[in-house]
Amino acid sequence: INEQSLGKRPSGYASFAFDATPWIEYGKDNLIAVRADHSRSADSRWYTGSGIYRNAWLVYAKPIHIAQWGVYAYPKAVTKKNTVISVDVEIENGSTTTGSPLTITNELLSQEGKVVAKETKKLSAPAGQHVQTNMELKVSNPQLWSIETPNLYQLKTTVLQGNKVIDETTTTTGIRSYTFDPNTGFALNGQALKVKGVCLHHDAGVLGASVPKEVWKRRLLTLKELGCNAIRCSHNPHAPELYELCDELGLLVMDEAFDEWEFPKRKWLEGWNKGTPGFDGIVDFFEAWGERDLADMVRRDRNHVSIFAWSIGNEIDYPNDPYSHPVLNGTGKDGFTQPIFGGYQKEAPDA
Repeated sequence: INEQSLGKRPSGYASFAFDATPWIEYGKDNLIAVRADHSRSADSRWYTGSGIYRNAWLVYAKPIHIAQWGVYAYPKAVTKKNTVISVDVEIENGSTTTGSPLTITNELLSQEGKVVAKETKKLSAPAGQHVQTNMELKVSNPQLWSIETPNLYQLKTTVLQGNKVIDETTTTTGIRSYTFDPNTGFALNGQALKVKGVCLHHDAGVLGASVPKEVWKRRLLTLKELGCNAIRCSHNPHAPELYELCDELGLLVMDEAFDEWEFPKRKWLEGWNKGTPGFDGIVDFFEAWGERDLADMVRRDRNHVSIFAWSIGNEIDYPNDPYSHPVLNGTGKDGFTQPIFGGYQKEAPDA
């Protein structure tokens, strides 16, 4: 911005943000420039698209505000009569002063717009720090989310300093429970369910990688009509709009992070098994960026009620590697409350 570099992100599938505050010239025109460079790895194992093909936002916030992806709502106990939803709220104080205490309010609204649960808590945010608080919302007679009845709630989080609202956000969430059992299989809300899914890439044929939401809705509804009830995001995080639609329409989602780790896969430039393949890709920056990309995917997507599993890789190289174990050991932190999957097999790597 204004010829000052804010940073870079090697993965074209990662969502991210940069703080432009130090470089803004107030009262003047400001020049924002983004360079998307796809020249080194201009091919892939599927159609990637090039340039900016997902939404980009210019966000304004007060110095004290809700952090990026800073609200996380998840059910701790689910029954047909009562449910407890745990809500984590992360506040960032980007100023040099602590200021007066904050009041954090969480309101859970039904699809009809009725407030069904509300909690308030006081919090102090020291200068230059991130602070987190937790609240529990008790819901009576919850409307459960399922494939047939994808009931959703809206969680409204408000931050007040004194009597003044300084930030607020609304998070779509839902209430459901599921189990994986080696004898009885998968169950959603206590009912056995056969998962019938497809691998879905992020493009839409001739429309390329910049896909209007209404196109995704039509495609997902068609898949449901065919008997599909689950989507695997092959083989990278997809645009947020896809997960929103799966929440609304009643489709389970396996959210996938990577197609490769340190072992490159062949990318054919001239056609399958023609010419000399390219090997550029995630492998070039996985060691430096892999853990960050994975954490950001989970923080961004963790509130989607449709997500029932995370995939840390497709046909990846190690069954006993130095990467997956730290990920698995992090289960339960920052959204790793769903099962974790990795597509690898020593004899024959497969999806």
